[in-house]
Amino acid sequence: MNFTLKSAVVAALAVGASGVASAVDISTVAAGNTLYASGSTAIDPVLTDYFINSTANAALCTAGTIDVYSSSVTPKFTAIACTANASTTGLAAATNIAIIKEDNAGSLNGIQGVQGVTFTGSPYTVGGLQFPTVSQLANAATFCTTTAKTGTGLNAYTLHTCGTATTAAKVIPSLGFADVEAALFGVSATAPVALTATQTVIVPFAPAVSLGLYHSLQAVQGKTVGSELIADMPSLPRSVLHGIYSGQVNSWASVQGTSGSAVSTQSVQFGILSAGATVAGTVWSGTSVATGVTVAPSAAPANANVYVCRRGTTSGTEKASEWFYDDTGCASVAPYGFLAASTSITTTLCATVSTDGCSWTSSIAALNPLVFPGNGTGDLLDCLVGNDQAGHFAVGFASIDNAPGGLSGQQSNTKRQNWRYIRIDGTAPSVENTAAGKWDYFAQSFAYAAPSTATWAATGNALLLLTAITKGGGATPVSIGSPAAVAAVNAGKKWMSDAAKTVSLFDGGALVIPGTLNGAATAAPNPASAAVATFATNPVSTVFKSKAAAVNNCLRPIVYSTTTTVGSPAYATP
Repeated sequence: MNFTLKSAVVAALAVGASGVASAVDISTVAAGNTLYASGSTAIDPVLTDYFINSTANAALCTAGTIDVYSSSVTPKFTAIACTANASTTGLAAATNIAIIKEDNAGSLNGIQGVQGVTFTGSPYTVGGLQFPTVSQLANAATFCTTTAKTGTGLNAYTLHTCGTATTAAKVIPSLGFADVEAALFGVSATAPVALTATQTVIVPFAPAVSLGLYHSLQAVQGKTVGSELIADMPSLPRSVLHGIYSGQVNSWASVQGTSGSAVSTQSVQFGILSAGATVAGTVWSGTSVATGVTVAPSAAPANANVYVCRRGTTSGTEKASEWFYDDTGCASVAPYGFLAASTSITTTLCATVSTDGCSWTSSIAALNPLVFPGNGTGDLLDCLVGNDQAGHFAVGFASIDNAPGGLSGQQSNTKRQNWRYIRIDGTAPSVENTAAGKWDYFAQSFAYAAPSTATWAATGNALLLLTAITKGGGATPVSIGSPAAVAAVNAGKKWMSDAAKTVSLFDGGALVIPGTLNGAATAAPNPASAAVATFATNPVSTVFKSKAAAVNNCLRPIVYSTTTTVGSPAYATP
């Protein structure tokens, strides 16, 4: 994912490149206090929130010292600079730290990238991934716009949104994140370099659709069109989604509601520009792309084609979707396989489409490809919105710590709001439904660290920071996968369906793996009688894939213990 804070109700306090000062200038952080990381873009919101959440005993940063950097242009990256929270990191008080995570591809970068393996399409002839030249961020106004931010469950921070590329620096990261294990990529985590694996969190995924398609599905399913309430969230059968992603269903004319009305025949709004329609934007008018519009008209789609927004093959989100919908990588012979990218992209615009995916651009939008592979989750969401503006009905997928737009108020990127999650077979995507064993579209993710024998392995303060992320450190040994940290991360991931933020749409975020994890005991799952409020303080899953370091995401979800009730716990959502 090209990082944009989606994990809280984010409000701008001040805007302008020169109006907000850096609390900790990332260019001044000592090299020995900087941790370089790579891999999964789906983990970005959870990782970032672990640094900046406002729970003092579960955050890695000290309040009032936090700068977040986000770049949507190559070299893409997410970075945080702050003064370390001594109690959670074990670093000396007043120590400035930084983590820089590249976002140029996906989970495979979190495995082979940490091994120093050179990738197809890499600009380098020897090992190393593309990171920003940190010294160039000293004058952030040259590369980034700067905004003061805050949000539910977060400390205030300065956000540097970087739309101008820095010079790429070659770095072999010492830490990587992967949504799925190396075996699903057909590579080894032990050769040519033996990496140390620690499990992190359970990441639920969900189908995501363009806004016009969301409204059309509401129409044919008898829902209130345009409603953001959970009762009006439409659904598609898993079998239909399998057919779409495998290329067996390629027309919305064949997807019909109970009355026989086809999805492709509905006249609906393709864009909600803002609550109250006060901000002009770009929408589908029914005949063309209209700009400067404040209220989107109702219109029929441009055609009945099924447009698919997927990821490149280096993506763990892609691999998780391939085995969930088609058993690709898990069955000896997958029934159909996943749709390949449209040749209009592969032959003209994006040479690395088969591996790393592409960045969504206006040039790609003009080609109107039926299947677009996003470089990161942000590019996939841009693909959904870009298709919506062209009058297309598009479907994709994302981890549910990414926020939809609309009245939920969670998506701070105004150009990435016109999409929504949908149900599968009538079940809504939420951490509660995942924990209850009702939603098995999830992956058990983990972190890979370079061994101490590698010349690029983290040492000193960078190693303490790495340990605090993966296994816990300091006087309060939380980790990214501990109940305290995940509860703090999930606090701002309650997607709301009304402007007053009183009606819950569903709860996004991540889950803790039950039982003993990485040698440390975690809290047991909640009893079936628990309420949502109780679950919020103890986000431990009832189901899991594996509790050993060698995770196997091909396993169907396993119940934590024979005493755990799975079926209709009170904390499950509709």
